[in-house]
Amino acid sequence: MYPNEDEIKKQIHALMAEMASNNTLEAPFIENTILRAKGLPERIFFMKSVPRLMPLARNQILEQAQKGSSHYCCACWWAESLSMAKGRMERKWWSPSGGLYLCISLFPQLLPKNRVLYSLAMGLAACQCLCSFGIRARIRWINDILIGDKKVCGILSQSVSAPQTQEEYLLFGVGINVNVSSFPEELEATATSIKIESGRRWPVLQVGSNLIARAIFNFSMLHEWESRCLKEGLAFSETENPVISQYGKFSDLENKRVLYGRDLEQEKGTHCVSRGITREGFLILERHGEIFTVESGEIRFV
Repeated sequence: MYPNEDEIKKQIHALMAEMASNNTLEAPFIENTILRAKGLPERIFFMKSVPRLMPLARNQILEQAQKGSSHYCCACWWAESLSMAKGRMERKWWSPSGGLYLCISLFPQLLPKNRVLYSLAMGLAACQCLCSFGIRARIRWINDILIGDKKVCGILSQSVSAPQTQEEYLLFGVGINVNVSSFPEELEATATSIKIESGRRWPVLQVGSNLIARAIFNFSMLHEWESRCLKEGLAFSETENPVISQYGKFSDLENKRVLYGRDLEQEKGTHCVSRGITREGFLILERHGEIFTVESGEIRFV
């Protein structure tokens, strides 16, 4: 039996209200953030098991566009298990029953130059979600979530363009190993689950509601931040971004030796020292005394 969509939405909205009340940012900023988040997500689609969620969401958006209509501003697809899940670079993602598998669609409101921030906001939401349940998680740039040195959550970001409506939507596929008890041999050294780390089962519905609430809250903070910068004529790079500020607390990127590359499962990578992230969300790296920034790729801590 599928969860009740209205009840899940009530939980999400209650969680966002709680986040607002506990937030230390100025009251007007948070009040406007909550107004921007009001009514989101518009729909949550539950299903037992499907091959993958992101193609499902993409097809639904394109089918709606063929009818000449816009899709929802924000929607979620939620499956109990996936049979053909994939992550970055088409890597297979172990996704049996017991995990949390979501795809969140968003009609982007940020200017194109700031849209990389959505990926950081999604990774931050996943890390905040786990930490709210007492799990000591951290972010490995861009948005891998680790417990210790093992990956507990993966996030894939894509965009879909609807030619009939000339609209673009962002898709975020999220897989969290919640109650997964074991992994294939090739993943045992690099993957873990909340259950394995804590020794007990966790309520997947509550974890999912918490994650969705935090993602929408973070997206809405970004929208309010950019709006304020534009209204007040402030430079984005010189204005504190609440998502970047919070991301830095979980990312542990200052002065760490890392391997950087586009696909570290297929290439050796380059030895660098990470120096944090810019206010635009780019990773700052140093190699042989040269400082440079990158906006895509992946790292491994050495």
